[in-house]
This record gives sequence, structure tokens and C-alpha cells, in this order.
Amino acid sequence: MSVFRAITLTPSAPLEQSRAFRIFGVCVLLGSAVLLGRLIALEQWLALAAICALPLALQWPIEIALGAYAFLIPFEYIFIIGQGRSGLTLLGVATTAAMFATGIIRKRLSWPPRAALYWAAFLFLAVLSLLWAIKPADAVGMIPTAVFLFLLYFVGVSWNISEKQFALVTRCLVAGSVLASLFLIYQYLNGVTYRNSMLAIGRGSLMMGDYRENPNAFGAELLLPFSLALAEFMSARRALHVLWGVIATAALGGAAFLTMSRGALLAIILIVVVFMFRTGLKRRLLGVAVALLAILAMMPASFFYRLQIAMSTGGAGRLEIWHATFFAFQKYWLIGAGLNNFPAAYSEFAGYAPSFVGYGRGAHNIFLEAAVEFGVFGLVLMCAALGYHLRAVRKLRQSIGMISNWGLALECAAWATLIDGFFEGGAWHKSFWFTWMLCLMAAGLSRRTQNPSTASVPLRVE
Repeated sequence: MSVFRAITLTPSAPLEQSRAFRIFGVCVLLGSAVLLGRLIALEQWLALAAICALPLALQWPIEIALGAYAFLIPFEYIFIIGQGRSGLTLLGVATTAAMFATGIIRKRLSWPPRAALYWAAFLFLAVLSLLWAIKPADAVGMIPTAVFLFLLYFVGVSWNISEKQFALVTRCLVAGSVLASLFLIYQYLNGVTYRNSMLAIGRGSLMMGDYRENPNAFGAELLLPFSLALAEFMSARRALHVLWGVIATAALGGAAFLTMSRGALLAIILIVVVFMFRTGLKRRLLGVAVALLAILAMMPASFFYRLQIAMSTGGAGRLEIWHATFFAFQKYWLIGAGLNNFPAAYSEFAGYAPSFVGYGRGAHNIFLEAAVEFGVFGLVLMCAALGYHLRAVRKLRQSIGMISNWGLALECAAWATLIDGFFEGGAWHKSFWFTWMLCLMAAGLSRRTQNPSTASVPLRVE
């Protein structure tokens, strides 16, 4: 922290008096013209749009860059650029750079909360595990994703966001998720489904061309927007906002059910129950519960079949995987098997499962995955970071106005994310990190609103 405080801003000559700057500006303009011409000639319209949007992202990094990132999170697996490159990841990298550069220039960055330091230590351990990973190539392949997610989270929780900016980001997230949900429902009703050999009817998921998203992952992505939409519906005063709340909660809940993800189903139920516990049995909330029950009643037979076989199949083999995982943990409890190496570690003990469910299986549990890949130290760091977030969102409910509503929504989403993570995994998914980032951004906003003098010292650069 002292390093950042020691850095001061030094005055510079006016730009119009800087000959070097003018020459540099001319070079940038010429280079930009060549680049734009090349992109037009190659008909790379998406890349052209990204280049043109860059000045807007630098001017409004939260409203434009982070808002667009939030909007596109549900479309991650179909937002592909070129040869299988994730367009959302590229947008996230640009968002991180824009937020950091603008935050430094405008002095909108503060020293991050303690949870960011826990995650920094967790990431350091993940990168360091490359030295002893069972399959170093698997670890290397995951490092760019892990570093990107942490950097976006780190910059996000350090940004002194305003209430209007936070509201815009959350509404972009909800709007994008509702659009994705309606698209999923449309695809499902037209027979475009994620096929599973165990079911006569497939599961709902986003699919476009050769790209499709795992239904469990999509169900997890809907938890935070569902909680935010429910909070906005409960606090809406205007008829148009009430109508939007009805559409949003119905679409998000219906799409989550169509994924037939049992983890997402439990998480949605948890969100509604916690809302009832915190706010009481209000008519709007009872209306939401009745609407969700009606949607459940209209689910296809395959939905109820998946629920019926949950116990007989051990949660699609999860109980068998977890049983064998304890033997893997006994071997790798100290320093772990390495980042993204749970499947390799599990393969060594796959025969210890009560029923053999195959080699190279995923953990389907973020805590067991962390324990096997990073040992007890990694598990402790993860639990410390998650515990900090849960305490932060609990305090948010003591705020006033919209911050209090967001606090309830984020608290429900945080617990729902953990419930889903207990059954599905996904510690390196974008929605997982975005949830925790929003929790601490809201906590910082609440702290500055209630007592501006407690705000962290801004970072400054020369």
C-alpha cells in the first residue's frame, strides 16, 4: 500500500505545446487509418466495431466497457471470434485495461479490500503449482483465464463506483440474461436442445452453430441476475418497472428450470426462501413463488425424471466422484496436484469409487476441487476470501435505499452461488468471479455513502 501512496502526479506541459505529442498523435491517426482500412478490406466487422468502441470505453469504462461485459456474460459460449477465441474474454481484457487506465488518471481507484489479497495469494499458489502439477500442460492452459479473471476482479473491487454506475451494470447484467433466457426458451420450444443420452428430451441451453454451453454452467449464470431482478421487482413503484420485474423473473426462472440443472434449481429455491425470510411474506413475493410453481408444473417429463433419478444415480455420479476424491486428497493434501489437474488426480483413484464412473472426471464441487488442486492452503485461502464476501454483503442490508435492496439480492446470490458451486463446480467461470466482484463493489459504495471519510486512499501515478 505504501508503494502506491508514494507515487505522486507530476505536472506536464500543455498538450498543444508538446511537439512530441503532436507527432505521436499524427502517427496514431495514420496507424489507425491503416488498421481500420485493413479491417474493412478483410470484412472483420466485429473487430472494427471493437476498435471504434475503444475511445468510448476509455471515456466511460464502467458504463460502456463493464456494462457490455455484464450484458454478454450469458452469451460467453456462443460469443466466439475467429478460430474459437472467446469474444467475452477479449472484451474483459479490454475492460480491465480501460478501468485501470481511467481509474488511475481520474483517481477512481482505492486500495482493494482484504478479500482481494486472499484471492491474490490463491492465484499465486495456482500459478506456482505449475512447478509440481501432474500435467503441466493442463495448468498452463488455465493460467491465462485465471489471471484475467483475477485482474478484472481486482480492478473492479478497487474502483470507486457510483450508485448510478452500479445500477447500470446490474441492469445490463439482468437485461442480457433475460435476452439469453428468452432465446433459450425459444430454442427449446423449437426442438433445439442439449442432448443427453439418458433422456428422451434434451435440456435447455444456448446453442449456435457448433458452439453450445453446458446447461449446468448456464443455470449458474442466471442466479445473480435472477436475484437482482427479484430485488428490483420487490422495490418497484412504477407500473413499467413492475411489468419488467415480472417478465425478468419469469424468463430467468423458466430458463433456469429448462436447463434441468438440479444445482440451479436448489439455488433458485434458496434465493426465494431467503427473500421470504428477510422481507416477510409479501404479496409480490408470494406471487413470484406461485408463478415459479406454475412454471415448474409446465416442465416436461424429463425434468421430473432427472429429479427422480438424482438419488439412484448419486447425483449423476457425484457421490462416487466425491468418495474417490477423499483418497486423492489424502495424497495431495499439502501442496495439491496443480491448477486444472483435478481430472488427472482423480484418474489415479477412480477405482476407489463405489461405482466406476470413468476417468478424468471433474470435481463437481469447488471446495473439493480447490483442496485437491492446491492442497489445504489453497482451500483455506478460498474459504477466507468467500467468508469475507459473505460478511460484507450481510452488512449491506443495514444500508438505506437501493443499496439495501442490492445488499439483499447480492446476499441471496452469494449463497446461491455457493450452493450451486457445491454441486457443479465452476471456480474459474466468469459468472462466479463477477458475483463476488459486485458484492465488494456494492460494499465499497455503501461505505462511501454512509461515511465518505472512511473511503480508501486513492492510487496515484506519475
